[in-house]
Amino acid sequence: MALLSASCGSSAQKSPSGNIRAEVFADKEGLSYSVTHDGRTIIDTSAMGVTFDGTELFRDAVLRPAGTRKINETYSVTGREEILGFIGECLNV
Repeated sequence: MALLSASCGSSAQKSPSGNIRAEVFADKEGLSYSVTHDGRTIIDTSAMGVTFDGTELFRDAVLRPAGTRKINETYSVTGREEILGFIGECLNV
């Protein structure tokens, strides 16, 4: 996925079938997005934002080129109990 390297710009991506198109915009207000399906608007231009402890994290965001890399990893899974135990450890349950 390539994103524009500009503080004001946009980047559009399509689904594998080409039916769904998502576009992300960056401007002085931050990031926003829209989604279409077969050319019809499904989600009109909407602000993206995350506020954490009163701070807007996407404010002054910019779009930049994204790199790609291929990862081929294999994980062994031995049983249901080990998986549930691991999830419990991650969640501190």
